[in-house]
Amino acid sequence: MADDATEVDIILPDLGADAARVTVWFANPGDRVFAGERVVEVATESATFDVAAPAGGVLQTRLVKPRDPIAPGQTLGRILADRDD
Repeated sequence: MADDATEVDIILPDLGADAARVTVWFANPGDRVFAGERVVEVATESATFDVAAPAGGVLQTRLVKPRDPIAPGQTLGRILADRDD
């Protein structure tokens, strides 16, 4: 890891549902993402939600695949975030 970057987890927030799954990733590993940009879509039985990048940088890894079941608080992926100046 570079000295001027840090890893930031993309965490599934509590959506008020016990069961959810990833439906689609909008970014691939190696893609630059911006803080607040939607990076993954998740679905519950009643709704679909976008999960935003918590920081700007490069999507380093996706830890879950589409259709994988996920739980609130689970890490979905990691961003190699640019350090704030």
